[in-house]
Amino acid sequence: MKRKHDIPAWRQQQLVRLALRHSETTKADCAVLAEIVQRYHGEYGNGWASFDMLIEETGLHKTTIIKAKRKLERLGFVSVLSPGRRGRSTVYLPNFDLVPEKGSAQTTETKGSVDATVIDGLGSQDATEYGALGSVDATTSYLQLPVYKTGILESNIDPAAPPMAGLTAASAGAHGEGKFDQLYKAYGHRRGRADARKAYEALALTDEAHADILAAAEAWRQAWARQGNPDAPRFTLAKWLERECYHEDPPTGFKSKEPKKPKSESLPTRNAATVSQSETPAPGEEYGAIDVCAFTPTGTFEAEIIGSDVIATGNEVVLRLNLQLSDGKGTPLGETAHEFFVQANEKSKQDRGQAFLTQVAEAVGLRALEDSSDFHGKRCRVTINNRREITYHNTR
Repeated sequence: MKRKHDIPAWRQQQLVRLALRHSETTKADCAVLAEIVQRYHGEYGNGWASFDMLIEETGLHKTTIIKAKRKLERLGFVSVLSPGRRGRSTVYLPNFDLVPEKGSAQTTETKGSVDATVIDGLGSQDATEYGALGSVDATTSYLQLPVYKTGILESNIDPAAPPMAGLTAASAGAHGEGKFDQLYKAYGHRRGRADARKAYEALALTDEAHADILAAAEAWRQAWARQGNPDAPRFTLAKWLERECYHEDPPTGFKSKEPKKPKSESLPTRNAATVSQSETPAPGEEYGAIDVCAFTPTGTFEAEIIGSDVIATGNEVVLRLNLQLSDGKGTPLGETAHEFFVQANEKSKQDRGQAFLTQVAEAVGLRALEDSSDFHGKRCRVTINNRREITYHNTR
């Protein structure tokens, strides 16, 4: 039975073909689009696709998926009706309106030689659906296989270069040559230049937008320098552009706090013997030594970083590393989590957190860090003492 929002399979395939022929899309972009179209439901008029599903089905890297989704939205091939959250998929609406209706000159040409009887019947709904496409009820509203798995990626790519369209298209390859150099210098972090250039060119900025991003990059560089720590972590320019950090305020680093005023001498004092045992802080509480949760076993273990979370509260940022502990024989002993500040209002907290960040990176063999996900899957040896302090050992 035909559903309210059913889309014929030929229109679904044609949408992916249009993406394949677009001058700005890549094969990866079209693979992501094909998976989104594959999950279109005629009953609801949309398609659900989770981030993990797109990675699994396309075999693409997480960063590539993110870039592809943004580009498909920017070019108008899909719209996001509801952003995904943890445990919930993103709801997409493929833009099938981009596909011309049957009977137009464009469709007739690309489909090759058409039988005269079919051409006479193109204006008739019955002739079109039954003569050329078969029974409407038998027409499925989804692709049987993702388009990029059926050979369409290779067979439908136009070997000729895309036509130039005015000065903008003609200069797209060298877009913002001097402007990119200005931004790269203003940001002041000499890593990943090639990736940064691609991310910048993908934005296709106007002069006004370029000036705004240039000012933001300078502000972020100055904010980072004010920390007075040349080893403090930074995003590469490519990551900074991909995350659209230029729309956000730069990090402020720590702020010195005034020392607490001493308690008034007029307050009554108590003899130490009268203080109950329950009021005495535990050693970890007294010195802030608890790095991992209280139920974590103590000793030296092999640890694998199985996940991470970045928690921002105001001007402070906490990094949580999820660890799987095991003994020397590989027997799992349980999981724990280590939290520390990578940015804090107090200098002591931030310095301690930065020391942990450096210690972990050296222990797992990371020379550069762009995202907390770079830690995922890395292994090292750790020691946890009875105060639940953790130490990461560099055994490389």
